Amino acid sequence: MKLLKISVIALFIVSSFAACKKDKITVVTIDGNWTGKLSTSVDTEPNLDFIATIKTDGTLTITYNSNNHDGTYVVTGSTFKADVPTLGINFSATFDKNNGKLINGTTGIHSQNQYSGYGKFYLNKDK
Repeated sequence: MKLLKISVIALFIVSSFAACKKDKITVVTIDGNWTGKLSTSVDTEPNLDFIATIKTDGTLTITYNSNNHDGTYVVTGSTFKADVPTLGINFSATFDKNNGKLINGTTGIHSQNQYSGYGKFYLNKDK
C-alpha cells in the first residue's frame, strides 16, 4: 500500500511538471549581420543584394555594390527606421522578432526625409 501511495504521488508530480511545460519562443535581437535584397523602384521586387550590420548603439553599416554606408536606426515597437545619408536613402520596415526578419520594407529619398516612395527591401538575420 505504501508503494502504491508513493507511485501515485510521483506520477502526480511528474504530470504536473509536464503540464506546465511551455514551448520556447525565440526572440531575435536587432543587432547583428543581416542579408537581403532591395529594389530601386516601388514597381520592382527586391533583386539587388545588400548587407546590413546593425549595432546595439543605434548605428548601422549598409554594404551595397561593395561600398560601406554608415547610418543610424531606431526600433519603436515593431517598426524599424534607418537613415543612411551617404547612400542617399532611408529605410523603414516591420521587425519580425520571432523569425529574425525585416519585412514589408520600403525606402525613400534621404534628402527629402522620406521612408517610402523610392523602392522596396527585405532583410533576414544571419544565423
